[in-house]
Amino acid sequence: MSNLLLKTTNLTKKYKNFTALDEVNMSIYEGDIYGFIGKNGAGKTTLIRTITGLIFQTSGSYDYLKKGITVSAVIEAPAIYPDLSAFENLNYAATQKNVKDPDCVNKTLDFVGLNTTGKKKVRDFSLGMRQRLSIGMAIINNPDLLILDEPINGLDPAGIIEMRKMIQRINKELKTTILISSHILSELAMVATRYGIIQDGRLVKEFSSEELATELSCKYILDVSDKEAALQLIEEKNINVVGMENNKIIFHTDNETLNIFCEKLSDRQISVYQLQHVKKELEDVFLEIVGGDYHVSVN
Repeated sequence: MSNLLLKTTNLTKKYKNFTALDEVNMSIYEGDIYGFIGKNGAGKTTLIRTITGLIFQTSGSYDYLKKGITVSAVIEAPAIYPDLSAFENLNYAATQKNVKDPDCVNKTLDFVGLNTTGKKKVRDFSLGMRQRLSIGMAIINNPDLLILDEPINGLDPAGIIEMRKMIQRINKELKTTILISSHILSELAMVATRYGIIQDGRLVKEFSSEELATELSCKYILDVSDKEAALQLIEEKNINVVGMENNKIIFHTDNETLNIFCEKLSDRQISVYQLQHVKKELEDVFLEIVGGDYHVSVN
């Protein structure tokens, strides 16, 4: 496993009687694209603002475990100057961050696809162009960790695709670890290598993209002649039942256990009317963990 880059230990933030972060223990490793998931008000932005030093925690701690680490963030309204060009904004960012490479501005303009904007003022940019500029300003010093809070909010489909590709390039070409929060879970599933789910200020689950792939591939819908007997057998085999839909049993298991289970159904003369593999998305996994309506589609 890669080296641990950021670790929070019982990180807590309280506002009078409201607990925005409740003993959060998060681990981000070098090379991660860490997808940070939660409903509105779950604590995503509070955690991001805390680990970037914009607000102070009430208790607990966060630690960057790489010596001399550089961290950049794009949080809420990006800090860009609308009456300046992209070049001028990036030049200002390079000066602020004491970047010595004289060609860093042109390199960054090219990297974020704004090298043809010339003297055009940022106030005349599209939302997607402004978002790419904000990220360019954040990566101009090639940070070890880039934090993005809802970077694709409001973008059209073309802009979302551009942002997805840029995030992947930053991670692979610049070797930058990325923490990204987003409500668009289908997009996170395309880029993230690890995930954390936060609910009511508590980090309730962390998992890798490999673990997610296993979770998405082993769900089944079962319709049988005797559901009570089938549920009893499921309990005997320690098979995890997700729930019921249209009086059918939804469960997950591995292929080997599934084969044994089907043999036992036959031995007990339980007729199988339907057994279908369930096609799931990251959204379904999220809703199972935090609660909410459960919807599935089947192959």
